[in-house]
Amino acid sequence: MVSAPCLRLSLLHLAPKTGDFAGNARNIQHAMRVAAARGAALAITPELALPGFLFRANGVASIEAQPDRWLRTIAATARHLGIAVLVGTAERDRVTGNLHNSAFLIDPTGAVSGHCRKINVAADGWSRPGDTVMPMEWQTLRIGGLICADAYTPDIAARLSAGGADILISPANWGPGVHGPAGEWEERSRETGLPFIVCNRTGRESGLDFSAAESVVIVEGERLMVHRSAHPVTLTLNWDTVAGLPGSPDFVTDIL
Repeated sequence: MVSAPCLRLSLLHLAPKTGDFAGNARNIQHAMRVAAARGAALAITPELALPGFLFRANGVASIEAQPDRWLRTIAATARHLGIAVLVGTAERDRVTGNLHNSAFLIDPTGAVSGHCRKINVAADGWSRPGDTVMPMEWQTLRIGGLICADAYTPDIAARLSAGGADILISPANWGPGVHGPAGEWEERSRETGLPFIVCNRTGRESGLDFSAAESVVIVEGERLMVHRSAHPVTLTLNWDTVAGLPGSPDFVTDIL
């Protein structure tokens, strides 16, 4: 693996299927293996990569407290490969029973070392907003996690920046169109002065077409790296943690 101050990251630009926990977990594991073979220290999935974006169409009874069997499967793979992974999934709060749209940072030992819950959840229709906005610690980075629409308003990114974030990372399910991204990612980077990395997705779910959705790397409000494709891929890059810049102008792309 590339050592600090240069870290190798891999965006898992996947095509999750609605409610297919087992299949989605297998696809994440396969992508993690490809990322690890490229020397990645951290892999990042899209939003709700385990249950699928529209899993609620099949009901929410299957959503459990985390880590559930599927997240434990991903954790075991992380431990076997010796890499970290930020995984988008749904969770049921152990105390309140409330449902949340969440992302879990699993470290190379397979332990959950960080966690964030989506706050701008109005469009989800099933989840409660998170109430904590704090960066997640990973190696030399303090990661500010914004799950998809959390980038829509400036307040969450601003709070993460004030909390000491070095970089903003967004697991997303955000395709183009009438309600697609319209400069929000660039604005959050410009406002905070922080790099902004989006791990988006591809594929279709129940009539929603994500094949033109973009995974991007933004620095000082400018897009430096962009990828869209109709097929799932891993997008690997070196990240200079001192300069806050990618180490090359292009992703290393592996078709899955």
